[in-house]
Amino acid sequence: MSAHQYTPARDNAQPIAEVVSVAAEGRLNTDPNSRAQSFIDVTLYFLPGGSLTIQGWAVLHESGKEPIVLPPGRKGERRYFPIVSLSGDIRRVIEQAVLKEYTRLRSAAE
Repeated sequence: MSAHQYTPARDNAQPIAEVVSVAAEGRLNTDPNSRAQSFIDVTLYFLPGGSLTIQGWAVLHESGKEPIVLPPGRKGERRYFPIVSLSGDIRRVIEQAVLKEYTRLRSAAE
């Protein structure tokens, strides 16, 4: 994967790190009452060093439809609220990593 530079939203901000790789690891959900088919943790590895792990991505996959990646969330009174908000390239990169791990888990279970 190519490296991506990310900066804070302020105009005068300088790049602080580059994402050099992304890893995803998860498990299939065994709860028959849950809509989520799997839960995936994603780790971003940065240059010059360090990592960030975001735990609890979910994959919803209804029969005959494309799987949907949902960010980690917390339960409110009526619905879940995401606790991670991503946009741009990083969102696409993480969603691809989550779906790749979900596909791997399903293939291994068959």
